[in-house]
Formats: sequence, C-alpha cells, structure tokens
Amino acid sequence: IVTDSNRIVKRRHGSVQIGKIKVPVGHTPLRILGLIIDPKRTFAAHVGTVMNECNSVLGRLSDLAPYLHPHEKRQIYESAVLSRLSYAAPLWWHHTSECHRLRFERLHRRGCVAITRAVASCRSVDVVAEAGYRSFDHHVSRQSIMVNAKALTLTPTPSWSTNPQVNPLFLSP
Repeated sequence: IVTDSNRIVKRRHGSVQIGKIKVPVGHTPLRILGLIIDPKRTFAAHVGTVMNECNSVLGRLSDLAPYLHPHEKRQIYESAVLSRLSYAAPLWWHHTSECHRLRFERLHRRGCVAITRAVASCRSVDVVAEAGYRSFDHHVSRQSIMVNAKALTLTPTPSWSTNPQVNPLFLSP
C-alpha cells in the first residue's frame, strides 16, 4: 500500500493501488470488505458510518443497562460495538484526523459509562479503567502489534499450491 502522512493511498490515475492490484475509485465512496474508502482517502465516510451504527447500538445498550449484569453489558459492548469500532483499524486508524480519533475515544468512553453506570463528571481515564479497558488508541495499537506479529509467523502451506497433486481443490484450466 502506498502511503503518505495524511492518506493511506496516493491517487494514481483514478485508482487505489493495493499491493499489485489497482482498484478503480470514482467520486463515491468504495466499500471493500466493510472498509469504506472515500475518494480523498481520508476515511471520513468510514468513520461516519461506523459512528452512526455504534451510537445506535450504544443507545439501546444504555436503555437495557439497568437490567443487565456488568458482565453481560461488557459482552454486548465488546461484540456489538468494540468489534465494529476496531474492524480493520490497523489499516486506517493512523490515517484519520485527530477529530475523528477523539470521536472514537468519546464513543469508547460512552460504552464504558454504559457498562459501569458512572456519572458524567467522572474522568474518562477512570471510567474506562473501571470498565476494564484502556484508551481506544491503546486498543488499536495492541491490535496492530498482534496483526504484525501474526503476519511474521505465517509460512506458506501446501494448501495454497496450484499443483493438483498437492492441492486437490485446485482445478486446472
């Protein structure tokens, strides 16, 4: 992936270069495997979509919070909100604006408030720690480290072979 300080990819004749593949990009956002890439490659469309989806889920979680055990609230938050917030984050997080990062941190805090039922005047760091988390930026950094470590340990396997004797699923033309 070709990167610069503000955007994940540079414009190359109306396309995005991902490895050796060129993906054409027009004037509308492009959705690839759940990641929304806008024409200027700022991920603003992705951030907006994710924020709207997660705000909706957090609103419902806040409504149910008085009737749930903290453990149940945490499970709902992790599976329905945190997983969506951090989907593919190592690819786009460091290419978003500070404003977008702050929005994600605020949403993460709001989820932690729903888990702990803390009052609004509590410090964000304390609320997040009480819920059992760290900052969202820390969460994404840990996720990036884990992805990189896993990529370093990958080795080619025979199942990727195009040889029909090694890989019976490969059908030669």
